[in-house]
Amino acid sequence: MAVLPSSDEDFRRYLDENKYLIVKFYADWSGTCKLLLPRYTELSEEQRFEDVMFLDMDIEENQLTKINVGVESLPCFGIFCKGEKIKLATIGTDADKDMYQLIDLLEDLLD
Repeated sequence: MAVLPSSDEDFRRYLDENKYLIVKFYADWSGTCKLLLPRYTELSEEQRFEDVMFLDMDIEENQLTKINVGVESLPCFGIFCKGEKIKLATIGTDADKDMYQLIDLLEDLLD
């Protein structure tokens, strides 16, 4: 499944319509956010995550969701299950390690 763009207007619908959802909260000015995009896109296309909806949300244009979810720094990933926030994870200086932890959390959620 591809990564879909999301906005304040459609975020609630995506939460309601998908059992598993992961959102990459980003800003165009963030170099780290841009660096993570290829890996995030690869994850969205892996068969093991076929039941997960992958979204991309620009927090500069979607302040309401940013505030409601609690995004404070970037890049940030939100994992949701049945409409509820399970985890909000900020990717730090060790992006590879942080991404593997995110993948592990997704796999545990799907088991």
